[in-house]
Amino acid sequence: AIRLAWADDQGDLHAATSASFEDAVAVELYRGDSEPFLGMGDAASPVDVWMWDADRQHGLAVNDVNPRLVVDIYPFSEQRVNTAEYARPGTRPESQPDVSLPSKATANQIVPGTKTNAGSTLTTGGPGSVTFRLRANQSVKAQGEWQDGQWTVVMTRPLAVADASSGISLQPGDTLSIAFAVWNGGRRDRDGQKLITIWQDLTIESK
Repeated sequence: AIRLAWADDQGDLHAATSASFEDAVAVELYRGDSEPFLGMGDAASPVDVWMWDADRQHGLAVNDVNPRLVVDIYPFSEQRVNTAEYARPGTRPESQPDVSLPSKATANQIVPGTKTNAGSTLTTGGPGSVTFRLRANQSVKAQGEWQDGQWTVVMTRPLAVADASSGISLQPGDTLSIAFAVWNGGRRDRDGQKLITIWQDLTIESK
């Protein structure tokens, strides 16, 4: 497990509108003698990323923000919606599937509304190459809590993974490189706008 804590004046839990941004944190892992660019590695030296974000844990649904929303043309619709009558069956977002049609078509791993696990694992070989691992290779679990001006997030994952498609396999006694990134939603942090650390040495404790 990795336990992270950092100061934040307010907990920004939701990114339900285009003007709201959530708090988040990521851990970057790399094994090798020559560390790559700390901003997400490079093509020759990809890095393993574990991530937690508040919106996945606490996020609002679109109809929470817009309680009288009517479905017209909506990415969750499995059949054509011809009219926008509020009372007509099927016009409410809760009548639609939890997974949007584009998500189904692209095997998007970020499924809205689940809230069962706010952790995810990604691979990246440089800026602009961030890729969520396939669902079968998602093994990071994470939960966070904001209290008294501080976030505490705990990420867990089995030390060993089946293969490189699931991330870096770890074992007691290993030494590797680790870096961190924090997004402050209250300061409109998102994507590449974040606080980052330099590479640090991480040693996995022996039993």
